[in-house]
Amino acid sequence: MSDLGTDIRRYYESVVERVDPTAPPIGVPPRSGYSMRTGLALAVLVAVVVLVVFGLAPLLLDSTPPVDSPDPVAPPSTSIDTTVATTTPQAIPLGPSVFVTSDGVEIGSITEDGPVFSNREMETMFGYVLRELTSNRDYWPSLTDPGEALGLYPDSPPTGLIVELTINWTAQEIVESVIAEWHDDPETFISVVVVDNGTGRIIAAGPGASHISDTFEPERLLPAASLAQVYTTVAALEAGFPLISEWDASSPQTFTSPDWEGEWTVHNAGSSKPPTSLHAALYAAVNTVFAGVGMEIGADAIIDTATRLGVNLTGLDALSPNSDSGLAPPEAVAIGAGEITTFDAAAMFAALSRDGVHTPPIIIESITAANGEIIYQAPERANVTIDLDIVEEVRKPLADVTRIGTGARALSGFNQGLNPIGKTGTADNYLAAWYAGSTDLYTIAVGVGRLGPGNQLIPLEHLEFNGETYMRVFGGSVPAPIWVEIMTELHDTP
Repeated sequence: MSDLGTDIRRYYESVVERVDPTAPPIGVPPRSGYSMRTGLALAVLVAVVVLVVFGLAPLLLDSTPPVDSPDPVAPPSTSIDTTVATTTPQAIPLGPSVFVTSDGVEIGSITEDGPVFSNREMETMFGYVLRELTSNRDYWPSLTDPGEALGLYPDSPPTGLIVELTINWTAQEIVESVIAEWHDDPETFISVVVVDNGTGRIIAAGPGASHISDTFEPERLLPAASLAQVYTTVAALEAGFPLISEWDASSPQTFTSPDWEGEWTVHNAGSSKPPTSLHAALYAAVNTVFAGVGMEIGADAIIDTATRLGVNLTGLDALSPNSDSGLAPPEAVAIGAGEITTFDAAAMFAALSRDGVHTPPIIIESITAANGEIIYQAPERANVTIDLDIVEEVRKPLADVTRIGTGARALSGFNQGLNPIGKTGTADNYLAAWYAGSTDLYTIAVGVGRLGPGNQLIPLEHLEFNGETYMRVFGGSVPAPIWVEIMTELHDTP
């Protein structure tokens, strides 16, 4: 017997002696089978203990093949390893990009299926915002593709952006409800833009959905009409002509321009008048006075002033000295030649209400990435573009518009304690009607038009608005009462 066997036997015998005092002396066979089984169990136990002590147990317990032993099962054939090493992983969708108002109302989103408007009332506004984001790289870091950033391409997944608008849903609902109340004729449209004078931000613009076309009505071009008399008056004041200066107000008058061959005949909307001050000509909308002002100070000065007030005049090619259209000389910008949007009209009055500070009319406030990073934040591009003394002067006749001028009838019951200023506008042949104006808190511009074949403007004649028939629509007859209703509700809403 080996030494290890002898040690085990001795250990076994000592244990038996301790556990069973009646056991026979060493060397005497056990007296029963039970004692033998017990001994064998204890022997196995002792063997395990010894193996543990000598570090041999892992060899018995570990079933892992030795490192140098061959793998008994061959791995299945696969190309996964090489694919991972050589292929760029696809972008992971981060959820839809969501478009929300400043108070958290969702108007639309971009999902895997493309753009989806969430609110029927805001369908065309959502389309306008998408056009802005995809056509203007100012919203995106350099080298960023707007369509890819928004997840608009078929092979680009949703990017989880949050696009916050400047729109306030409460103000927007007021605009939508008033437009719906006044809008009766399916050929006509009503366009409204509301600006918070405290921030210069657009807080409502509508209608948010159009029954006529996909056009977002506030961006539709309309003849500037008599709204042009506002920036013409500012230009005259800047050129040194005070409000008390008097001008020929007879009608009709014929003018000639050094840069334009031919004669230009201008009529007043009303009758011929005696010499009239610039102040009275503005609140009474005397065309012949402003035609004379235009001839005196020139078209370039008027266009420059309009631009600084936030008005982007378009459609002036026909007024070029080189044009053979023969419609009118460049100085016709003084009485409404050219086209503007409702955004432009609102921007002008917001600047006059904010002491000559012009803020570009924006709807997109910010863009936030899925990880919380701010991609775009609307800049505070508020610049003083008109001298405060000039602004305070021009406000005087614009306040008289609401009391004794062309807007007086519509504003007869309006709270004058809110310091309203405003201006009506009626285009030639009644192709458009305007009312734009402000209180201390808000600026609102309202434009009305009518579309005929080919989406061309046709006269606003023999139409029904808000249950009443109008033979012809003037700025003071339909746009001004709409302005009053919206402005009153805004001031009455907490």
